[in-house]
Amino acid sequence: QDALIQNVGLTNIGISGYGKTGGLVGLNLGTINNAYVNTGLVTGNTEQYGGLVGWNFNYGNILNSYANVTVKGKYSNNNYIGGLVGYSDGLISSSFATGPVTGNQYVGGLVGGTSGPVNNSYATGTVIGNQYVGGLVGFNGGNVDKTYSSGNVIGNQYVGGLVGGGNGITTNSFW
Repeated sequence: QDALIQNVGLTNIGISGYGKTGGLVGLNLGTINNAYVNTGLVTGNTEQYGGLVGWNFNYGNILNSYANVTVKGKYSNNNYIGGLVGYSDGLISSSFATGPVTGNQYVGGLVGGTSGPVNNSYATGTVIGNQYVGGLVGFNGGNVDKTYSSGNVIGNQYVGGLVGGGNGITTNSFW
């Protein structure tokens, strides 16, 4: 919970994992501030993977960070896939993602699924999935505020330019 990753950047990455896989961190329990992953590919076999972080856990904070990588599912059962974070129940603030994202369920340009707060953030990449597909967030179970998305979004069910679906609150945001 006390870990700090700050002022770190990676370029031209190639990351592949089974689950909880990220371009910088698989499972974040601390604070990531002013970090980035620029160019490359993140792939995973099951769920919770993203361009920067696979799972931003309950106490995790992602601040002032970005990912500009391709995040792509290998199989049809890939869930919780995001341009920045696969799944987050921690805080995401003042961050963005610009790369394309492809997966099955809970697929988002910034975060695949969240039950935590997301604010002052955006996504611009193309997002492709099956269910719960959003330009910013695939499934919102948290509080999304002051955000936007501008990429193309393609899916089959529960598809939205900003949020694919969920029971959370989205305010002051646009697509």
